[in-house]
Amino acid sequence: MSTGTTMSGSVRRRFRPEVEGLRAVAAFLVVIFHVFIGKVSGGVDVFFVVAGFLITLILIDQVVVRGRLEPGRYFSRLASRLLPMSILVLIAISAAVLLIAPLWYQPPWMRQVGWSALYLENWSLAGESVEYLNKAAPASPVQQFWALSIQGQFYVIWILLFALALLIVKFVKRVSFTRVITIVLLVAFAISFSYSVQMERDGALNAYFHTGTRVWEFAAGGLLALLIMNGRRFATAFCVPAGWIGLALLLSCGALIGAPSNFPGWAALWPVTGAVLILMSGDARTESRLSVTRLLGSRPLVWAGAFSYALYLWHWPILVFYRLRTGTYSVTLLPGIAIIASAVVLAYVTTRLLDGGLRTRVLASWSAGRILITGGVCLAVIAVFAFGSGWLRSNLLIERVGDPRSAHIDNLASAREDFPLVYLNGCVQDLSHSAVIECTGGDPAGTKTVMLIGGSHTAQWFPAIDALAKQRGWKIITALKDACRFTMIEDESAIGGTSCHEWNESLRYRLEQNPPDLVVTTSTVSDGGGEYTPDGYLEQWKYLQALGVDVVGIRDTPRWMRDPVDCLWANPDDLSSCTVPRSQNLAEQDPASLRADLPSNVTLIDANDHICDGDICPAVIGNTVVYWDLSHLSATFAGSLADAIGEGFPSQYR
Repeated sequence: MSTGTTMSGSVRRRFRPEVEGLRAVAAFLVVIFHVFIGKVSGGVDVFFVVAGFLITLILIDQVVVRGRLEPGRYFSRLASRLLPMSILVLIAISAAVLLIAPLWYQPPWMRQVGWSALYLENWSLAGESVEYLNKAAPASPVQQFWALSIQGQFYVIWILLFALALLIVKFVKRVSFTRVITIVLLVAFAISFSYSVQMERDGALNAYFHTGTRVWEFAAGGLLALLIMNGRRFATAFCVPAGWIGLALLLSCGALIGAPSNFPGWAALWPVTGAVLILMSGDARTESRLSVTRLLGSRPLVWAGAFSYALYLWHWPILVFYRLRTGTYSVTLLPGIAIIASAVVLAYVTTRLLDGGLRTRVLASWSAGRILITGGVCLAVIAVFAFGSGWLRSNLLIERVGDPRSAHIDNLASAREDFPLVYLNGCVQDLSHSAVIECTGGDPAGTKTVMLIGGSHTAQWFPAIDALAKQRGWKIITALKDACRFTMIEDESAIGGTSCHEWNESLRYRLEQNPPDLVVTTSTVSDGGGEYTPDGYLEQWKYLQALGVDVVGIRDTPRWMRDPVDCLWANPDDLSSCTVPRSQNLAEQDPASLRADLPSNVTLIDANDHICDGDICPAVIGNTVVYWDLSHLSATFAGSLADAIGEGFPSQYR
């Protein structure tokens, strides 16, 4: 079949050392930002652009030179290059999870191994990203496989797009294949980029891991490959500064715009543009000694680029298990250097063993079918083992814990699941939806109606309020939404996205129609920026005053920088080391009590003297674990404060 296209021999199969160097820079940026900074570096976006560039050249080579697509050849080469390392890393992580990780992490982490083996980890994470209770949990040691999953899906999408272009050429006469595939990739770029920007604008929590928001990054590399394939060579006078600008964009991305919430919308243009400019500079009409490709194509960077894929895979589980064993999230300089050095050594050694041994001496002689079948079977075995062991460990966890809401120190596994009943029975609205969910508790025939309103820091008090309601004859109605503050000021509710403001609007209408006797909510916010009482809280309390509704405002509780349950697990012989300074989040005096405009219908309660011992707030009091995650009281401990909380209620509710 004629495709009406010719191809430059200098483009086909030409090794480009600067691409290896670019991969090395991107990989080390990812590693450094993960270990020390905790922000998006832009390195993964570069990987996507490079993949789109190289795979487009490979498929063009098949179509133009051979006149057809060769899926078996295409996928077997990818499998022989990528699968051995990913299989090795997945096996190693599985062993580490089952032998080292706390029991409560083993079921979810092994399930993540299974999704990673199926190249669906990004979709698993996208689903979990809208579950608020998962946000405080530490990332699994295979979370880095989200990018590999998207890349694996990209390989399938790209060959389908090329097949579509071939089909169009077959039925539309006198049109070249390169023109059709260029249009197809342009359309893919436009749709995906628009979708990415829209999801970022809407605050969609799963946008980061969504395949649809990333296709345009691959398309950017693919469109550049098509330009070069058509014999396009760029002026040296343009390429020299463009290449250095591209490198500057890449190196500065994480520092300037690296907040995860910015990606992958407009912000991703920053590293994508940088990668495109660098790749363009490698196709200058004449090579210049001043070109950035001289640096990126240097021997040290090309050497590092050879094991950049393995470095990306290995650094993350090393970091996760370091944090787990030390019980702390932050990594100081010397341990961070040790983590990076360990990852480099492991990446180099395993790359030499697999590429220089297995791939060269064994897989090179195998047929495409044998490679694909063997690789598929290995991944399937890992997935079945991972899902199966996750299920078995989950059952073992239930057997050991007994009552999943028991949170004694002799069983930390129970503390990890010790959150309020309202989460277990679906009475808390999720992050994406705005409908008000009402659930009833306490005494259904109670003479007074008390509503518990707010986000998760209000929901944490349900065990105490429910116990008081049963003692004192109140009917409890909950109206709760994750990450959503009880305020009509949009800037204050922005943490929960647009659905939070819509939820507050619906809640106001409901309160007008059938106001309760009393509303219990939080009175302050201690979210790391200092403790304060949002102006919107006061507005809502005055609004309730006009409706004749009393308000009890409970002061916010301390938050941790490291997971208290993990700290207790990592320090079994020194539980007293697991503490957080009271002053880290809380003001010296309750900010709500200092508000001159506090309406008379509001009663303030501060329970922090029962949570903290002077200036220190411990992770365990008596034999009860105080927190189940970084910022929420365990249901058992919150319930134990019912009498202390009840003493602060207005006299008519005692």
